[in-house]
Amino acid sequence: MPTKYGFRVGIFAILQLTYLDQNFLRFEASTAVPTLVSNASGITIDLGPALGNQIPSFDQDKVSHVYGIEKNPFFLKGLQKRIQEFKIQDKYTVISCGIEDTNTLEGYNVKDNNVDTILCIQVLCSVSDPEAVARGLYKLLKPGGKLIFWEHHRNHDMVTGVMQCKLTFYFFGACRTN
Repeated sequence: MPTKYGFRVGIFAILQLTYLDQNFLRFEASTAVPTLVSNASGITIDLGPALGNQIPSFDQDKVSHVYGIEKNPFFLKGLQKRIQEFKIQDKYTVISCGIEDTNTLEGYNVKDNNVDTILCIQVLCSVSDPEAVARGLYKLLKPGGKLIFWEHHRNHDMVTGVMQCKLTFYFFGACRTN
């Protein structure tokens, strides 16, 4: 069901807030994600941080400030909880908007050619035009800045791929698991 926020809220959103988050943390820990996140430095955008899964992987000596840009209001309470849990309130600011909301971002001094690193972990699967979003992200980066991203894709196994399509339709809201 569409909402005014531009995503569907279904069973997945509720499950992720309670049970599935721990499974995502375990899965991501077994991938390159923690290493990728630890390469963030300077002024960093954590795009779509959800419940803050990447927070433990930031190298606090490398990042000067992190702006968590989270559009989904269902994640904000959990994200704030994780920020407090890791005691990084002085280095992590949550901005409740989409990356396209330039007026809100500029209020936080997040503007073109002003960001050192953009972290985009399993986010581009949730936008309707990933190429346009990526172009917009590059505009925010300082010359020599880093766009660090990691995405899932449709599984090559036919049965798993079909299940991804069905799960996407019924449960995952805006995330296209395939």
